[in-house]
Amino acid sequence: MFHFYQTVTALIVSSLLAPVSLAQDPDVSPFGDDVDWGHPVPAVSQKKAALSLPVLVTFEAPIKPGQQGAVRDLIARMVEFNEQGEPGTVLYRAFMREDAQVLTFIEGYTQSDAMLFHDKRFITHFADDIAALTLGGRLCIYGEVSDAYRAFAAENGFEVEYFNSLSGFQR
Repeated sequence: MFHFYQTVTALIVSSLLAPVSLAQDPDVSPFGDDVDWGHPVPAVSQKKAALSLPVLVTFEAPIKPGQQGAVRDLIARMVEFNEQGEPGTVLYRAFMREDAQVLTFIEGYTQSDAMLFHDKRFITHFADDIAALTLGGRLCIYGEVSDAYRAFAAENGFEVEYFNSLSGFQR
């Protein structure tokens, strides 16, 4: 019986002293290849995943001196108009920098067709007002954008910086 305990003790001590590899493949068990570690395998390609994410937009423009009150009034009208008439707009936020010198929009659309719908309405109802209250601006679009939207933006003089999606998720 004493021999049995010596053997078990020797096995335990030798296994504790065995070298540990920090470079171990996380999907291969050190005890054999029959262990499923449960690491998820993406069910869809990155391209398909990017297409399901919304298109995001930022627009940032310096406010003309003394026009902060007019900008606030215009933004209130724009938000009400867009909230009521644009179901494909999933995010529409306007911000004014703390020093009241810069206006920023952060917008999200279910897809570029919804963004196109929004921008057509924007040109008709608000573009001249924004232009009268700001000094230029920077328009950035993040995500998959249709050729139809790109053509519309070019035809209407939008200077757009396009950013392709690398990866991500939305909850």
